[in-house]
Amino acid sequence: MILKRQFGLMVLLVLVLLAACQPENSGEREIRVALIADGTQRAFVFDRPLSVEQFLRQANITLNPLDEVTPSKFTQVTDGMTVTVVRVAETEDCSSTESLAFDQIEQPSTNLEPGETRILERGENGEVQICYTIIIADGVERTRREKSRIVVKEPKNQIVAVGQTDTLEPVVIDGTLAYISSGQAWMIRGNSGNPIPLTSDNNLDGRVFDLSADGRQLLYTRQTDDPNDAAFSNELWVILDTNNPVPIPLGYNNILSGGWIPGQPYNLYYSSANAGGGFQGWVAYNDLWVVRLNPRDGDTLDIDEIITDNVTGEFAFWGTRFAWSPDGTKVAYAKSNGVGLINLGTGDGDGDFGPFALNFAYYNTAIVNEWVWQPTLSWSQDGQWVLTTVHGPSYSNEAPTDSIIFDVGVFKADGSLALNSLISKTGIWASPVYSPVSVGPDGQAQFSIAFLQAREPLNSYGTEYDLMIADRDGSNPNRVFPPQGLPGIRPVNLEDAMPLSWSPSGQKIAVLYQKNLWIVDVESGLPRQITNDGQTSAPRWTN
Repeated sequence: MILKRQFGLMVLLVLVLLAACQPENSGEREIRVALIADGTQRAFVFDRPLSVEQFLRQANITLNPLDEVTPSKFTQVTDGMTVTVVRVAETEDCSSTESLAFDQIEQPSTNLEPGETRILERGENGEVQICYTIIIADGVERTRREKSRIVVKEPKNQIVAVGQTDTLEPVVIDGTLAYISSGQAWMIRGNSGNPIPLTSDNNLDGRVFDLSADGRQLLYTRQTDDPNDAAFSNELWVILDTNNPVPIPLGYNNILSGGWIPGQPYNLYYSSANAGGGFQGWVAYNDLWVVRLNPRDGDTLDIDEIITDNVTGEFAFWGTRFAWSPDGTKVAYAKSNGVGLINLGTGDGDGDFGPFALNFAYYNTAIVNEWVWQPTLSWSQDGQWVLTTVHGPSYSNEAPTDSIIFDVGVFKADGSLALNSLISKTGIWASPVYSPVSVGPDGQAQFSIAFLQAREPLNSYGTEYDLMIADRDGSNPNRVFPPQGLPGIRPVNLEDAMPLSWSPSGQKIAVLYQKNLWIVDVESGLPRQITNDGQTSAPRWTN
Protein backbone atom coordinates (compact mmCIF):
# COMPACT_ATOMS: atom_id res chain seq x y z
CA MET A 1 0.00 0.00 0.00
CA ILE A 2 2.81 2.27 0.97
CA LEU A 3 4.58 1.58 -2.38
CA LYS A 4 1.45 2.31 -4.41
CA ARG A 5 0.93 5.58 -2.57
CA GLN A 6 4.52 6.64 -3.22
CA PHE A 7 4.24 5.79 -6.95
CA GLY A 8 1.09 7.88 -7.28
CA LEU A 9 2.76 10.83 -5.65
CA MET A 10 5.71 10.57 -8.04
CA VAL A 11 3.43 10.54 -11.09
CA LEU A 12 1.58 13.54 -9.77
CA LEU A 13 4.87 15.38 -9.21
CA VAL A 14 6.05 14.64 -12.78
CA LEU A 15 2.80 15.96 -14.25
CA VAL A 16 3.11 19.15 -12.22
CA LEU A 17 6.68 19.64 -13.41
CA LEU A 18 5.72 19.03 -17.02
CA ALA A 19 2.93 21.53 -16.78
CA ALA A 20 5.30 24.07 -15.32
CA CYS A 21 7.69 23.61 -18.26
CA GLN A 22 4.98 24.37 -20.96
CA PRO A 23 5.28 27.86 -22.65
CA GLU A 24 2.67 30.43 -21.81
CA ASN A 25 -0.35 30.71 -24.21
CA SER A 26 0.64 32.97 -27.18
CA GLY A 27 -2.66 34.81 -26.92
CA GLU A 28 -1.61 36.12 -23.57
CA ARG A 29 1.54 37.95 -25.00
CA GLU A 30 0.99 41.68 -25.79
CA ILE A 31 2.31 43.08 -29.11
CA ARG A 32 2.55 46.85 -29.11
CA VAL A 33 2.60 48.59 -32.53
CA ALA A 34 2.74 52.30 -33.48
CA LEU A 35 1.04 53.56 -36.67
CA ILE A 36 1.93 56.81 -38.46
CA ALA A 37 -0.58 57.60 -41.22
CA ASP A 38 -2.68 60.50 -42.52
CA GLY A 39 -0.92 63.04 -40.34
CA THR A 40 -1.53 61.25 -37.04
CA GLN A 41 0.26 58.69 -34.82
CA ARG A 42 -1.67 55.96 -33.04
CA ALA A 43 -0.76 53.01 -30.78
CA PHE A 44 -2.23 49.53 -30.97
CA VAL A 45 -1.91 46.39 -28.81
CA PHE A 46 -2.52 42.90 -30.15
CA ASP A 47 -2.55 39.54 -28.42
CA ARG A 48 -1.58 37.44 -31.39
CA PRO A 49 0.90 37.60 -34.31
CA LEU A 50 -0.21 39.18 -37.62
CA SER A 51 1.23 40.72 -40.80
CA VAL A 52 1.52 44.45 -41.50
CA GLU A 53 -1.24 44.12 -44.11
CA GLN A 54 -3.56 42.47 -41.53
CA PHE A 55 -2.62 45.14 -39.01
CA LEU A 56 -3.54 47.98 -41.39
CA ARG A 57 -6.84 46.31 -42.20
CA GLN A 58 -7.70 46.11 -38.51
CA ALA A 59 -6.64 49.75 -38.13
CA ASN A 60 -9.14 50.66 -40.88
CA ILE A 61 -6.42 51.96 -43.19
CA THR A 62 -7.35 51.74 -46.87
CA LEU A 63 -4.38 51.85 -49.20
CA ASN A 64 -4.35 53.55 -52.59
CA PRO A 65 -2.34 52.03 -55.46
CA LEU A 66 0.67 54.34 -55.07
CA ASP A 67 0.78 54.53 -51.26
CA GLU A 68 4.04 53.49 -49.63
CA VAL A 69 4.08 51.24 -46.51
CA THR A 70 7.13 50.73 -44.27
CA PRO A 71 7.89 47.95 -43.49
CA SER A 72 6.32 46.06 -46.38
CA LYS A 73 2.80 44.67 -46.10
CA PHE A 74 4.07 41.09 -45.87
CA THR A 75 6.30 41.71 -42.84
CA GLN A 76 5.36 40.03 -39.54
CA VAL A 77 4.44 42.57 -36.88
CA THR A 78 6.72 42.53 -33.80
CA ASP A 79 6.45 44.19 -30.46
CA GLY A 80 7.62 47.79 -30.53
CA MET A 81 7.35 48.09 -34.34
CA THR A 82 6.39 51.38 -36.03
CA VAL A 83 4.39 51.10 -39.26
CA THR A 84 4.42 54.15 -41.54
CA VAL A 85 1.98 54.86 -44.37
CA VAL A 86 2.92 57.60 -46.85
CA ARG A 87 0.05 58.72 -49.06
CA VAL A 88 1.35 59.04 -52.64
CA ALA A 89 -0.60 60.55 -55.55
CA GLU A 90 0.28 61.33 -59.17
CA THR A 91 -1.11 64.45 -60.79
CA GLU A 92 -0.59 66.50 -63.96
CA ASP A 93 0.12 70.21 -64.24
CA CYS A 94 -0.26 71.88 -67.65
CA SER A 95 -0.29 75.50 -66.50
CA SER A 96 3.20 76.33 -67.74
CA THR A 97 3.82 77.90 -71.16
CA GLU A 98 6.85 78.99 -73.12
CA SER A 99 7.25 81.27 -76.10
CA LEU A 100 8.02 79.61 -79.44
CA ALA A 101 10.18 81.91 -81.54
CA PHE A 102 9.29 82.60 -85.16
CA ASP A 103 11.71 82.12 -88.04
CA GLN A 104 12.66 84.81 -90.51
CA ILE A 105 12.38 83.93 -94.17
CA GLU A 106 14.14 86.10 -96.71
CA GLN A 107 12.61 86.58 -100.14
CA PRO A 108 14.87 87.92 -102.88
CA SER A 109 13.34 90.94 -104.59
CA THR A 110 14.33 92.96 -107.59
CA ASN A 111 11.87 95.65 -106.53
CA LEU A 112 14.33 96.92 -103.88
CA GLU A 113 17.84 98.27 -104.11
CA PRO A 114 20.49 95.56 -103.62
CA GLY A 115 20.93 94.97 -99.87
CA GLU A 116 17.79 96.90 -98.93
CA THR A 117 15.30 95.03 -96.78
CA ARG A 118 11.60 95.43 -96.18
CA ILE A 119 9.33 93.46 -93.85
CA LEU A 120 6.49 91.99 -95.87
CA GLU A 121 4.80 90.04 -93.07
CA ARG A 122 5.66 90.59 -89.43
CA GLY A 123 6.47 87.49 -87.43
CA GLU A 124 4.57 86.42 -84.36
CA ASN A 125 5.85 84.11 -81.65
CA GLY A 126 3.97 80.93 -80.98
CA GLU A 127 3.25 79.32 -77.63
CA VAL A 128 4.01 75.90 -76.19
CA GLN A 129 2.06 74.35 -73.31
CA ILE A 130 4.27 72.24 -71.03
CA CYS A 131 2.73 69.40 -69.03
CA TYR A 132 4.45 67.86 -65.99
CA THR A 133 3.82 64.62 -64.12
CA ILE A 134 4.01 65.44 -60.40
CA ILE A 135 4.40 62.97 -57.51
CA ILE A 136 2.83 64.21 -54.25
CA ALA A 137 3.84 62.44 -50.99
CA ASP A 138 1.73 63.28 -47.93
CA GLY A 139 0.70 66.56 -49.57
CA VAL A 140 4.24 67.63 -50.45
CA GLU A 141 5.61 67.66 -54.01
CA ARG A 142 8.33 65.06 -54.24
CA THR A 143 9.20 65.02 -57.95
CA ARG A 144 8.23 66.91 -61.11
CA ARG A 145 8.96 65.38 -64.52
CA GLU A 146 8.21 66.93 -67.92
CA LYS A 147 5.67 64.79 -69.73
CA SER A 148 4.85 66.63 -72.95
CA ARG A 149 5.07 69.84 -74.94
CA ILE A 150 2.06 70.83 -77.01
CA VAL A 151 2.13 73.70 -79.52
CA VAL A 152 -1.05 75.66 -78.77
CA LYS A 153 -0.19 78.51 -81.14
CA GLU A 154 2.01 78.07 -84.18
CA PRO A 155 4.55 80.84 -84.75
CA LYS A 156 4.04 83.00 -87.81
CA ASN A 157 7.23 83.35 -89.79
CA GLN A 158 8.48 86.83 -90.58
CA ILE A 159 8.85 87.43 -94.32
CA VAL A 160 11.51 89.93 -95.32
CA ALA A 161 12.18 91.08 -98.86
CA VAL A 162 15.87 91.50 -99.60
CA GLY A 163 16.92 93.58 -102.59
CA GLN A 164 19.11 91.91 -105.18
CA THR A 165 20.35 92.64 -108.65
CA ASP A 166 17.89 91.60 -111.33
CA THR A 167 19.49 88.76 -113.24
CA LEU A 168 16.45 88.00 -115.40
CA GLU A 169 16.68 88.81 -119.07
CA PRO A 170 14.06 91.41 -120.11
CA VAL A 171 11.04 90.17 -122.02
CA VAL A 172 9.12 92.28 -124.55
CA ILE A 173 5.62 93.01 -123.26
CA ASP A 174 2.85 94.18 -125.58
CA GLY A 175 0.12 96.22 -123.91
CA THR A 176 0.06 96.64 -120.14
CA LEU A 177 0.74 93.82 -117.66
CA ALA A 178 -0.16 94.46 -114.02
CA TYR A 179 0.35 92.17 -111.03
CA ILE A 180 0.68 92.14 -107.26
CA SER A 181 4.08 91.57 -105.70
CA SER A 182 4.86 91.78 -101.99
CA GLY A 183 1.49 93.44 -101.41
CA GLN A 184 2.12 96.18 -103.96
CA ALA A 185 0.66 96.82 -107.41
CA TRP A 186 3.19 96.78 -110.26
CA MET A 187 2.90 97.50 -113.95
CA ILE A 188 5.03 96.56 -116.96
CA ARG A 189 4.98 98.30 -120.31
CA GLY A 190 7.47 97.76 -123.13
CA ASN A 191 9.69 95.18 -121.44
CA SER A 192 9.89 93.38 -118.12
CA GLY A 193 13.17 95.01 -117.15
CA ASN A 194 11.42 98.15 -115.92
CA PRO A 195 8.53 97.28 -113.61
CA ILE A 196 6.73 100.37 -112.33
CA PRO A 197 5.30 100.47 -108.79
CA LEU A 198 1.75 101.79 -108.70
CA THR A 199 1.28 101.62 -104.92
CA SER A 200 3.63 101.70 -101.95
CA ASP A 201 1.77 100.52 -98.85
CA ASN A 202 2.29 96.74 -99.19
CA ASN A 203 -1.29 96.05 -98.15
CA LEU A 204 -3.19 94.91 -101.24
CA ASP A 205 -5.32 91.88 -100.36
CA GLY A 206 -5.98 90.70 -103.93
CA ARG A 207 -9.75 90.35 -103.63
CA VAL A 208 -10.20 93.02 -106.28
CA PHE A 209 -7.39 93.68 -108.75
CA ASP A 210 -8.51 94.69 -112.21
CA LEU A 211 -6.92 96.65 -115.03
CA SER A 212 -9.14 98.55 -117.44
CA ALA A 213 -9.25 97.46 -121.08
CA ASP A 214 -6.93 100.29 -122.13
CA GLY A 215 -4.52 99.72 -119.22
CA ARG A 216 -5.06 103.26 -117.89
CA GLN A 217 -7.11 102.59 -114.74
CA LEU A 218 -6.48 100.14 -111.90
CA LEU A 219 -9.12 99.07 -109.39
CA TYR A 220 -8.01 97.24 -106.25
CA THR A 221 -8.75 96.49 -102.61
CA ARG A 222 -6.35 97.02 -99.75
CA GLN A 223 -6.45 96.09 -96.09
CA THR A 224 -7.58 98.73 -93.61
CA ASP A 225 -5.04 100.48 -91.39
CA ASP A 226 -6.92 99.94 -88.13
CA PRO A 227 -5.43 96.87 -86.35
CA ASN A 228 -8.72 96.43 -84.48
CA ASP A 229 -10.67 95.79 -87.69
CA ALA A 230 -11.70 92.24 -88.56
CA ALA A 231 -9.15 90.36 -90.66
CA PHE A 232 -11.37 90.49 -93.75
CA SER A 233 -11.89 94.27 -93.59
CA ASN A 234 -10.74 96.13 -96.69
CA GLU A 235 -11.28 99.27 -98.78
CA LEU A 236 -11.84 99.83 -102.48
CA TRP A 237 -9.28 102.14 -104.16
CA VAL A 238 -8.67 103.35 -107.71
CA ILE A 239 -5.79 104.71 -109.79
CA LEU A 240 -7.31 106.84 -112.54
CA ASP A 241 -4.15 107.14 -114.62
CA THR A 242 -1.45 104.46 -114.43
CA ASN A 243 0.94 106.86 -116.21
CA ASN A 244 0.71 109.10 -113.17
CA PRO A 245 -0.36 106.73 -110.38
CA VAL A 246 -2.21 108.44 -107.55
CA PRO A 247 -4.17 106.02 -105.33
CA ILE A 248 -7.65 107.32 -104.41
CA PRO A 249 -9.97 105.73 -101.81
CA LEU A 250 -13.51 105.32 -103.14
CA GLY A 251 -15.28 105.05 -99.78
CA TYR A 252 -16.58 101.50 -100.26
CA ASN A 253 -15.57 98.96 -97.64
CA ASN A 254 -15.61 95.19 -97.05
CA ILE A 255 -15.55 94.31 -100.73
CA LEU A 256 -15.68 90.64 -101.63
CA SER A 257 -15.33 90.97 -105.42
CA GLY A 258 -15.38 93.61 -108.12
CA GLY A 259 -13.89 94.95 -111.32
CA TRP A 260 -14.29 97.25 -114.30
CA ILE A 261 -17.33 96.92 -116.58
CA PRO A 262 -16.09 96.38 -120.17
CA GLY A 263 -17.20 98.93 -122.74
CA GLN A 264 -18.25 101.45 -120.07
CA PRO A 265 -15.26 103.65 -119.11
CA TYR A 266 -14.97 104.52 -115.43
CA ASN A 267 -17.84 102.19 -114.56
CA LEU A 268 -17.15 99.50 -111.97
CA TYR A 269 -19.08 96.82 -110.12
CA TYR A 270 -18.66 95.32 -106.68
CA SER A 271 -20.20 92.86 -104.24
CA SER A 272 -19.77 93.26 -100.50
CA ALA A 273 -19.88 91.34 -97.22
CA ASN A 274 -20.11 91.78 -93.49
CA ALA A 275 -16.65 91.58 -91.95
CA GLY A 276 -16.56 88.88 -89.28
CA GLY A 277 -18.60 85.73 -88.79
CA GLY A 278 -18.62 82.46 -90.67
CA PHE A 279 -15.68 80.10 -90.63
CA GLN A 280 -14.00 82.25 -93.28
CA GLY A 281 -14.26 85.59 -91.46
CA TRP A 282 -17.05 87.19 -93.47
CA VAL A 283 -20.71 86.75 -94.37
CA ALA A 284 -21.49 87.72 -97.96
CA TYR A 285 -24.41 89.91 -98.96
CA ASN A 286 -24.46 88.47 -102.52
CA ASP A 287 -25.38 91.95 -103.68
CA LEU A 288 -24.29 93.60 -106.93
CA TRP A 289 -23.68 97.33 -107.35
CA VAL A 290 -22.65 99.42 -110.35
CA VAL A 291 -20.76 102.69 -109.78
CA ARG A 292 -19.90 105.43 -112.29
CA LEU A 293 -16.82 107.46 -111.34
CA ASN A 294 -15.83 111.01 -112.17
CA PRO A 295 -12.73 110.52 -114.39
CA ARG A 296 -11.08 113.62 -112.90
CA ASP A 297 -11.18 112.91 -109.15
CA GLY A 298 -12.81 109.48 -108.66
CA ASP A 299 -15.92 110.83 -106.97
CA THR A 300 -19.05 108.76 -107.38
CA LEU A 301 -21.31 110.26 -110.01
CA ASP A 302 -23.93 107.54 -109.95
CA ILE A 303 -24.54 104.24 -108.13
CA ASP A 304 -27.13 101.59 -109.00
CA GLU A 305 -28.11 98.52 -107.04
CA ILE A 306 -28.52 95.61 -109.45
CA ILE A 307 -29.14 92.84 -106.89
CA THR A 308 -30.07 93.55 -103.30
CA ASP A 309 -28.82 91.62 -100.25
CA ASN A 310 -29.90 87.97 -100.42
CA VAL A 311 -29.08 84.44 -99.32
CA THR A 312 -29.79 82.77 -102.63
CA GLY A 313 -28.13 79.40 -103.24
CA GLU A 314 -26.22 76.87 -101.18
CA PHE A 315 -23.52 78.27 -98.89
CA ALA A 316 -24.62 81.81 -99.70
CA PHE A 317 -22.49 83.11 -96.82
CA TRP A 318 -19.39 82.56 -99.00
CA GLY A 319 -20.55 84.90 -101.76
CA THR A 320 -20.99 84.87 -105.53
CA ARG A 321 -18.46 85.14 -108.35
CA PHE A 322 -19.40 87.59 -111.16
CA ALA A 323 -18.03 88.11 -114.69
CA TRP A 324 -19.19 90.76 -117.17
CA SER A 325 -19.37 90.06 -120.88
CA PRO A 326 -16.84 91.88 -123.13
CA ASP A 327 -19.52 94.30 -124.33
CA GLY A 328 -20.70 95.02 -120.78
CA THR A 329 -24.31 94.00 -121.40
CA LYS A 330 -24.46 90.63 -119.66
CA VAL A 331 -23.24 89.19 -116.35
CA ALA A 332 -22.42 85.58 -115.63
CA TYR A 333 -22.38 84.30 -112.05
CA ALA A 334 -21.00 81.25 -110.28
CA LYS A 335 -22.01 79.59 -107.04
CA SER A 336 -20.92 76.38 -105.34
CA ASN A 337 -23.44 74.28 -107.27
CA GLY A 338 -23.96 75.98 -110.60
CA VAL A 339 -23.36 78.81 -113.06
CA GLY A 340 -25.74 81.02 -115.03
CA LEU A 341 -26.60 84.57 -116.08
CA ILE A 342 -27.94 87.50 -114.09
CA ASN A 343 -31.28 89.11 -114.90
CA LEU A 344 -30.06 92.72 -114.70
CA GLY A 345 -33.43 94.38 -114.11
CA THR A 346 -33.79 98.15 -114.15
CA GLY A 347 -31.01 99.07 -111.71
CA ASP A 348 -33.33 99.53 -108.73
CA GLY A 349 -32.33 96.33 -106.96
CA ASP A 350 -34.85 94.25 -108.94
CA GLY A 351 -32.22 92.11 -110.69
CA ASP A 352 -31.87 88.48 -109.73
CA PHE A 353 -29.99 85.27 -110.40
CA GLY A 354 -31.29 83.52 -113.48
CA PRO A 355 -31.59 79.72 -113.62
CA PHE A 356 -28.42 77.66 -113.75
CA ALA A 357 -27.14 77.04 -117.25
CA LEU A 358 -24.91 74.32 -115.79
CA ASN A 359 -25.63 72.77 -112.41
CA PHE A 360 -23.66 70.30 -110.33
CA ALA A 361 -23.17 69.13 -106.75
CA TYR A 362 -21.21 71.30 -104.36
CA TYR A 363 -17.75 70.01 -103.36
CA ASN A 364 -17.99 68.56 -99.87
CA THR A 365 -14.22 68.22 -99.32
CA ALA A 366 -13.95 72.01 -99.42
CA ILE A 367 -16.76 72.40 -96.88
CA VAL A 368 -15.08 69.95 -94.51
CA ASN A 369 -11.92 72.09 -94.75
CA GLU A 370 -13.92 75.28 -94.09
CA TRP A 371 -13.96 76.92 -97.51
CA VAL A 372 -16.31 76.82 -100.49
CA TRP A 373 -15.25 75.90 -104.00
CA GLN A 374 -16.65 78.08 -106.78
CA PRO A 375 -15.68 77.76 -110.44
CA THR A 376 -14.03 80.54 -112.44
CA LEU A 377 -15.79 82.20 -115.39
CA SER A 378 -14.41 83.35 -118.76
CA TRP A 379 -16.34 84.99 -121.61
CA SER A 380 -15.42 84.53 -125.24
CA GLN A 381 -14.51 87.84 -126.86
CA ASP A 382 -17.66 87.78 -129.02
CA GLY A 383 -19.80 87.50 -125.87
CA GLN A 384 -21.49 84.28 -126.98
CA TRP A 385 -19.86 81.65 -124.76
CA VAL A 386 -19.00 81.26 -121.08
CA LEU A 387 -16.26 78.86 -120.06
CA THR A 388 -16.11 77.37 -116.56
CA THR A 389 -15.14 74.37 -114.43
CA VAL A 390 -17.81 71.84 -113.49
CA HIS A 391 -17.87 69.43 -110.55
CA GLY A 392 -18.45 66.20 -112.45
CA PRO A 393 -20.47 63.06 -111.73
CA SER A 394 -19.35 60.41 -109.26
CA TYR A 395 -16.32 58.40 -110.36
CA SER A 396 -17.31 55.20 -108.57
CA ASN A 397 -19.67 54.81 -105.64
CA GLU A 398 -18.99 58.09 -103.84
CA ALA A 399 -21.78 60.58 -103.20
CA PRO A 400 -22.12 63.30 -105.88
CA THR A 401 -20.85 65.91 -103.40
CA ASP A 402 -17.72 63.79 -102.85
CA SER A 403 -17.01 63.24 -106.54
CA ILE A 404 -13.34 63.50 -107.50
CA ILE A 405 -14.12 64.49 -111.10
CA PHE A 406 -13.82 68.06 -112.42
CA ASP A 407 -14.35 68.94 -116.10
CA VAL A 408 -14.19 72.08 -118.22
CA GLY A 409 -17.74 73.03 -119.17
CA VAL A 410 -19.27 75.67 -121.43
CA PHE A 411 -22.63 77.24 -122.12
CA LYS A 412 -23.94 79.62 -124.73
CA ALA A 413 -25.27 82.94 -123.49
CA ASP A 414 -28.48 82.65 -125.53
CA GLY A 415 -29.28 79.37 -123.76
CA SER A 416 -29.15 77.24 -126.91
CA LEU A 417 -26.33 74.94 -125.74
CA ALA A 418 -24.76 73.81 -122.48
CA LEU A 419 -22.05 71.17 -122.09
CA ASN A 420 -21.02 69.99 -118.64
CA SER A 421 -17.94 68.30 -120.05
CA LEU A 422 -16.26 70.08 -122.94
CA ILE A 423 -12.88 68.77 -121.72
CA SER A 424 -13.06 65.91 -119.24
CA LYS A 425 -11.08 65.27 -116.07
CA THR A 426 -9.10 68.51 -116.08
CA GLY A 427 -9.10 69.04 -112.31
CA ILE A 428 -10.53 71.41 -109.72
CA TRP A 429 -8.02 74.22 -110.51
CA ALA A 430 -8.49 74.10 -114.30
CA SER A 431 -9.33 77.85 -114.46
CA PRO A 432 -10.10 77.84 -118.23
CA VAL A 433 -9.69 81.16 -120.08
CA TYR A 434 -10.67 82.12 -123.63
CA SER A 435 -7.98 83.82 -125.67
CA PRO A 436 -8.57 87.09 -127.55
CA VAL A 437 -9.82 86.65 -131.10
CA SER A 438 -7.10 86.59 -133.75
CA VAL A 439 -7.03 86.02 -137.50
CA GLY A 440 -6.06 82.49 -138.50
CA PRO A 441 -4.06 81.37 -141.57
CA ASP A 442 -7.32 81.06 -143.48
CA GLY A 443 -8.24 84.65 -142.72
CA GLN A 444 -11.01 83.57 -140.37
CA ALA A 445 -11.41 84.68 -136.77
CA GLN A 446 -10.12 82.11 -134.29
CA PHE A 447 -9.58 81.78 -130.57
CA SER A 448 -8.27 79.17 -128.18
CA ILE A 449 -8.74 77.93 -124.63
CA ALA A 450 -5.98 77.99 -122.02
CA PHE A 451 -6.50 75.78 -118.98
CA LEU A 452 -4.61 73.90 -116.30
CA GLN A 453 -4.60 70.11 -116.56
CA ALA A 454 -4.14 68.04 -113.41
CA ARG A 455 -1.27 65.59 -113.63
CA GLU A 456 -3.32 63.26 -111.44
CA PRO A 457 -6.93 63.94 -112.48
CA LEU A 458 -8.35 61.70 -109.75
CA ASN A 459 -6.38 63.62 -107.11
CA SER A 460 -6.78 67.08 -108.61
CA TYR A 461 -7.20 68.87 -105.28
CA GLY A 462 -3.63 68.09 -104.21
CA THR A 463 -1.72 67.40 -107.41
CA GLU A 464 0.34 69.60 -109.74
CA TYR A 465 -0.88 70.99 -113.06
CA ASP A 466 0.35 71.71 -116.58
CA LEU A 467 -0.66 74.65 -118.76
CA MET A 468 -2.57 73.44 -121.82
CA ILE A 469 -3.81 75.20 -124.97
CA ALA A 470 -6.77 73.68 -126.84
CA ASP A 471 -8.91 74.68 -129.80
CA ARG A 472 -12.11 76.63 -129.09
CA ASP A 473 -14.13 73.39 -129.08
CA GLY A 474 -11.78 71.73 -126.56
CA SER A 475 -10.06 69.55 -129.13
CA ASN A 476 -6.32 69.15 -129.72
CA PRO A 477 -5.12 70.06 -126.20
CA ASN A 478 -1.39 70.77 -126.25
CA ARG A 479 0.87 70.99 -123.19
CA VAL A 480 3.00 74.18 -123.28
CA PHE A 481 4.31 74.72 -119.70
CA PRO A 482 6.24 73.95 -117.56
CA PRO A 483 9.03 72.28 -119.52
CA GLN A 484 9.34 68.53 -119.30
CA GLY A 485 10.84 67.27 -116.05
CA LEU A 486 9.99 70.32 -113.94
CA PRO A 487 7.45 70.41 -111.08
CA GLY A 488 3.94 71.37 -112.06
CA ILE A 489 1.85 74.46 -111.33
CA ARG A 490 0.05 74.90 -108.03
CA PRO A 491 -2.60 77.58 -107.30
CA VAL A 492 -1.33 80.55 -105.31
CA ASN A 493 -4.39 81.16 -103.13
CA LEU A 494 -8.14 80.74 -103.07
CA GLU A 495 -8.92 84.47 -103.42
CA ASP A 496 -7.05 84.85 -106.72
CA ALA A 497 -8.52 81.95 -108.63
CA MET A 498 -7.29 83.19 -112.06
CA PRO A 499 -3.59 82.33 -112.40
CA LEU A 500 -3.64 82.84 -116.19
CA SER A 501 -3.87 85.95 -118.35
CA TRP A 502 -3.62 86.19 -122.15
CA SER A 503 -1.69 88.96 -123.88
CA PRO A 504 -3.85 91.33 -125.99
CA SER A 505 -2.49 89.70 -129.16
CA GLY A 506 -3.29 86.19 -127.97
CA GLN A 507 0.28 85.12 -128.79
CA LYS A 508 1.53 84.92 -125.21
CA ILE A 509 0.12 84.00 -121.86
CA ALA A 510 1.15 85.03 -118.35
CA VAL A 511 1.09 82.24 -115.80
CA LEU A 512 1.94 82.02 -112.11
CA TYR A 513 4.55 79.38 -111.38
CA GLN A 514 6.11 78.84 -107.95
CA LYS A 515 4.80 82.28 -106.93
CA ASN A 516 6.65 84.01 -109.75
CA LEU A 517 5.34 85.31 -113.07
CA TRP A 518 6.31 83.63 -116.33
CA ILE A 519 5.50 84.59 -119.93
CA VAL A 520 4.94 81.68 -122.31
CA ASP A 521 4.99 82.04 -126.08
CA VAL A 522 1.98 80.00 -127.19
CA GLU A 523 3.34 79.09 -130.63
CA SER A 524 6.87 78.05 -129.64
CA GLY A 525 6.22 77.13 -126.01
CA LEU A 526 9.27 79.18 -124.98
CA PRO A 527 8.88 80.25 -121.31
CA ARG A 528 10.51 83.35 -119.79
CA GLN A 529 10.53 84.22 -116.09
CA ILE A 530 9.95 87.91 -115.38
CA THR A 531 9.73 88.07 -111.53
CA ASN A 532 11.82 86.27 -108.93
CA ASP A 533 10.65 87.53 -105.56
CA GLY A 534 8.35 84.55 -104.85
CA GLN A 535 5.54 86.94 -103.92
CA THR A 536 3.73 87.46 -107.25
CA SER A 537 -0.01 87.00 -107.80
CA ALA A 538 -2.98 88.26 -109.84
CA PRO A 539 -1.61 88.82 -113.38
CA ARG A 540 -3.84 91.11 -115.47
CA TRP A 541 -2.91 91.84 -119.10
CA THR A 542 -4.71 94.37 -121.30
CA ASN A 543 -3.97 96.78 -124.14
